Amino acid sequence: MARIIIWLGFAGALALGACSDGGGSGGTPDSGTDDLLDPPALAPYDDTAPLTELGVAAVAAAPAWLRRDLAIALRKQTPERADELAALVTDAADPRTVDEIAFSIAHTSPEVLEVTSFYPELLALNAELIYAHDAAPDYVELVDTGVPGTDDDFWTTATYTYFQKGGDLVQRTVDRDIYYWFVVHPKMEDENPWFIDAWSVCSSGMLECAATPDEGWFWREFLWEAAADTCPEEGLCPTLDEWLPGLEMAWNGRAGGDAEGAIKEIVELMRFQPVEGDNWLDFGAYGERSIQPNRIYGLGRGNCGEWADMTTALARTALIPNANATPTSWDHTWNAFFDGIKWIEWEPVNYAIDADYSGWGASFEGSHSFYITRGDGLVLLQTPDYRDDVFTMEIVVHDSLGTLIPGASVSVWAPIPDSSGYWSYAGEAPTDADGVATFPLVAMGSYAVRIETPIGSIPAEANSITYASDGIAVGETDVKEYSLEVQLPWPLGGEAVGFEGEAAAAMHLRFADLGARFTPVGQRFGTTYTVEAPAPEIQAWLVDEANLALLEAGEPFEAGWEGTASDADVEIPLDGVSYLVLSNAAQISTAVFGTLSVTVEPLVDGAWTGPATPLELPYEILPGGRIAVSITPAE
Repeated sequence: MARIIIWLGFAGALALGACSDGGGSGGTPDSGTDDLLDPPALAPYDDTAPLTELGVAAVAAAPAWLRRDLAIALRKQTPERADELAALVTDAADPRTVDEIAFSIAHTSPEVLEVTSFYPELLALNAELIYAHDAAPDYVELVDTGVPGTDDDFWTTATYTYFQKGGDLVQRTVDRDIYYWFVVHPKMEDENPWFIDAWSVCSSGMLECAATPDEGWFWREFLWEAAADTCPEEGLCPTLDEWLPGLEMAWNGRAGGDAEGAIKEIVELMRFQPVEGDNWLDFGAYGERSIQPNRIYGLGRGNCGEWADMTTALARTALIPNANATPTSWDHTWNAFFDGIKWIEWEPVNYAIDADYSGWGASFEGSHSFYITRGDGLVLLQTPDYRDDVFTMEIVVHDSLGTLIPGASVSVWAPIPDSSGYWSYAGEAPTDADGVATFPLVAMGSYAVRIETPIGSIPAEANSITYASDGIAVGETDVKEYSLEVQLPWPLGGEAVGFEGEAAAAMHLRFADLGARFTPVGQRFGTTYTVEAPAPEIQAWLVDEANLALLEAGEPFEAGWEGTASDADVEIPLDGVSYLVLSNAAQISTAVFGTLSVTVEPLVDGAWTGPATPLELPYEILPGGRIAVSITPAE
């Protein structure tokens, strides 16, 4: 008799070990290991950058809702940088910060995480400071659901106290996504999450100059108290730790000078005049300009862009959800904070809160769209929040054969009023599973688009756009189709020929937790963002070693079985190594994931005894990638 051993090796290798009768007396081997062959140390084929051992541990330590995104993010880094990031999760000094750290890794663009000026410890510091600052003001309380290390899933939100116009204090808890994207995320818009020396001159030709952790500060620590601690001699450096403690409400729902609470205090701090008529932060930019809050603080000046960056950094340091808000076709920017119900526009430089500033009217009337940006570069259009005269533009993208393209990056552009020939960026969105990107835009305007994919662009020329829409009425939907002059990658070109010889085992494949993420490169900042997507169909093949080599080389190959990522029962021989291949070859921007359960049981009496323990293999496959699980009978 023989026994089969199902063994999980590095990143999911599957080995089937058989043993002889051994012993002198024959019969079934006992439960000891003397009669069993050691399973071979097999590494599966995986061209999507397999997780390191530390990466696997970090994913396991992260909350369930973040594991897939964290695994995808770690796979996109070098093993060395992936281990640096993973260690932040596994070695978190405060278990409460594990979810904030994991989120920041999972949802910061890989292009940002891989640069040498980025120090991974910034992400741990960012999370630690959130909890440190939560203790000071009374208007906000962090609320944890689940316990890290005990519960499989856990997350944090924030509850804020507001004063309603009717006279009652109310508490509102923001959605999980609002908390993580617009309070936790260490990247606000176009700046990098770097340590910055506020007091060091940066070249006038540069917008940011990185420092080491010993020489600079992250804005969340600098604006809370470090600015005062490091203030130049005879300087005046206001910090939030002096302005926020004891405040009982975030905002009283009123505009301008009638505002109260943390929102007003941030405005007051930014407009602070240590000497009457002499602002701490002046309006106006010249010489060196910066997109880093610390350096803007050190310079003490800036136009609307610098004021917006400073407002967002101050608000997030104060644990208030906030983002820079941008209109189209008007050289201006302001801010928006989330009050638990909706986004509220504000502009501290003009003491404007909740659309009480008449200057906003020009941008409202002259713009074609309005948007904020997530930390990973995804642009979120908010046009209906500012205008009622909105229509919907749908851009459909397919290849030269008419195959719809999901995950394409589509940007929309609008002409600048009174500026001949110049067009302004108006937002962007990825195409969905049906190849459609949707934009809410101001009606009766003119629009152009640019479409970018890894296999081609429309127009093909760089830095160019093409006509899309003009004069569409309020409430209408305008659909435009565009065809790339190239074809999507073909699926693997294999042929299922079946197995030769008698089947010795039944292999049962069970798939669960299927899902996907669109991972396009955004056009505004040139960084990758992720968007939840439905799981596309991927291929599954069972091949021998020779045909695996042909598959890897892109040559035609033969397989004993083909299928998809769906439950299947396959009868197989056990006369050599087989490879179960999962392929995402046909996707250009969609990463797929799932959990594969493999069980092998005998079809021949007496082939082996003992239970066939399922192999549980969570997997993530990047666009165009594939993985393989080896099945090897021991000799």
